[in-house]
Amino acid sequence: LRILSEPERANRKIDELIDVTTNRVRTNLSVKYPDQDRIMYVVVRDGDPKLAADIANAHIATYIEYSKGLLSTDTKQASSALTTEFDDAETKLRAAESALYEYQKNNDLLAVTLEEQQSMVSSGITTYTTKVNEAHGRRIEIASLLERMQKASEEDVLQSPILSIGNDKGPFYPPRTQSSGERNTFIPLQN
Repeated sequence: LRILSEPERANRKIDELIDVTTNRVRTNLSVKYPDQDRIMYVVVRDGDPKLAADIANAHIATYIEYSKGLLSTDTKQASSALTTEFDDAETKLRAAESALYEYQKNNDLLAVTLEEQQSMVSSGITTYTTKVNEAHGRRIEIASLLERMQKASEEDVLQSPILSIGNDKGPFYPPRTQSSGERNTFIPLQN
């Protein structure tokens, strides 16, 4: 931006140029902030409309960069402060947990963690389920055995196919004959 013309710039030191330029911009520039709603009105009065627009746009760009810098600085400072607080809190928490653990250890009060408790409960449920299944299987087996025994108790032992194997003079012949005789004696007595 060329705010001063060549003749105005001639034979002046840098400090003088900055002062003259700053005073001119300050007198030609007005910023209004009528409502507190983030809208600003920037007006620059100059004989050259393009120069006035360039000065206004440059002023706005400078303000935006300045605001971003403030926000960035504030964010960095806040982040740094929060990080420090978090680190302090974490250090204190670890120290408290360590002290609690030592106290529990010294007083035989060590607690089981929630995960360990869940694991123990799960293991207990698995063991219980296995035992229930085994007991159920054993019950079915015993019921089957009892049913077979009840059926066998209704049969005449001497009529068993095993006893009829072989000839009439086999090892089971005398008891079978004796049993037949006693049955024949017993049947009339029942009636």
